[in-house]
Amino acid sequence: MPRFLTSVMLLLLLGSHLCYGYTFSMSCNKTALMVGQKAELTLTLRYTHLEDYSIDEPKFEHFSTTLLEDTETQDANHTWQVTQRYALTPQKAGTFTLTSPTAHLESIAPKYQERYNRNKYLVKTDIQAKPLTLNISPLPQGLKVTGTYTLSTEVDKQKVKAGEPVHFTLHLKGEGNIADLSFFTLVIPHTTVYEISTSTNKKEFDIVSDHNYTIPALSLQYYNQSTQSAELLASQAFGIEVTTAPTPQKSKAKVLLILLLIFSGLLYYLYRLFSSLAHLDKKAMFIKVLKKCKTKDELLAKVAPYLGKDRGLDRLIFRVEGVENSGFKALKKEILKQFKSL
Repeated sequence: MPRFLTSVMLLLLLGSHLCYGYTFSMSCNKTALMVGQKAELTLTLRYTHLEDYSIDEPKFEHFSTTLLEDTETQDANHTWQVTQRYALTPQKAGTFTLTSPTAHLESIAPKYQERYNRNKYLVKTDIQAKPLTLNISPLPQGLKVTGTYTLSTEVDKQKVKAGEPVHFTLHLKGEGNIADLSFFTLVIPHTTVYEISTSTNKKEFDIVSDHNYTIPALSLQYYNQSTQSAELLASQAFGIEVTTAPTPQKSKAKVLLILLLIFSGLLYYLYRLFSSLAHLDKKAMFIKVLKKCKTKDELLAKVAPYLGKDRGLDRLIFRVEGVENSGFKALKKEILKQFKSL
């Protein structure tokens, strides 16, 4: 493209931003950090005249993000500021350029604000902030985990009959780059180990055997950002005494335990399935009711109870009372579309 045409396009784009009064920026409180070390990413949208907006959730390869804050304030000059803060955690070493998420804006020029057909002049614009470059260094000594943790384990009993399960629980407390506890596993000779549940800070097992066995100590080596040193955590080992029972009873207990686990899983699956179907059926019936609304008063009476459920839906509901007859159908269609996406 000729250089002068590029310059003209940039001037037009800058002029439109100044006309409608909005800016969008992305910043990070750290530009150099280690794998697993948290930083704070901030998205800031400032505007004076916008009908609506939405900001895509930031997603970056080799980084995890968690929303910390989403606020909207207005200053003495009637300028609005939207601030979204995210915890940003790198998962891989290297130099990365983070592309800004997109802000979707809807605006009407000030000179058309008071017109009865103002929606005719609605302009939709997508903008992005300036990219960020971050330098991520690897953890020392080839470590993959960083943070500050405490590790503990417990069992419900240490003397059982053959075929009777021992409930073993692992607790990991603290903060760092561990997303879940899937890497903690138990391999114990002459036993059957069932993973009962797992979360971000607890994992539970049931262990069944007809011989004495030892639950081994579990360990975790990680890099402590506070002390800047490698640390090793180790749990307690447990010796389990198993009283031998007649062979038929052993087989029966194992079969009953497996059947119980299968039956429990099936009941949970059926409960989730029927709950999902009931929700979809109720939603479909309500959308049919909305479609039959002929006036804005009917529509407003049906949708008013849903105020506060969704910011985009709130804005559409507030527009119902002042909408002209010519724009009623279009507004109702937008509301129906918003309900379907909930």
